[in-house]
Amino acid sequence: MGISIYSIKDKVKHIKVSGELYEKEEITQLIEILNAIEDGELQITFVDASILPVQVIQKLIIIQKLRKCNVYVVKPYLYSYMYKLGIQCR
Repeated sequence: MGISIYSIKDKVKHIKVSGELYEKEEITQLIEILNAIEDGELQITFVDASILPVQVIQKLIIIQKLRKCNVYVVKPYLYSYMYKLGIQCR
C-alpha cells in the first residue's frame, strides 16, 4: 500500500491510496493523515483496493458529513461496496 498527499489548489488536499490496506500500521497511518487534514476540501482516490477496513469506512462517513469530501474509486466492486455503506463516491 502506498499513500501520496498533495495539494491541487487553494486548500484542496488530494490523497491517493494505492493497493490494499491489510496491515494495522497502514490503516493507522491513513486515519492519522485524515485526522491531520482539518480544513478545506478533501479528495481521496483509492486505486487497486477491493475492500476497505471498517475504521477507514467509518472515518470517511464522518468526514463526508462534516465537510466537502470527494471519494474516487477505480475498482467497480469497491465503488458498489462503499455506495451501499452510504459513502458517496465517483
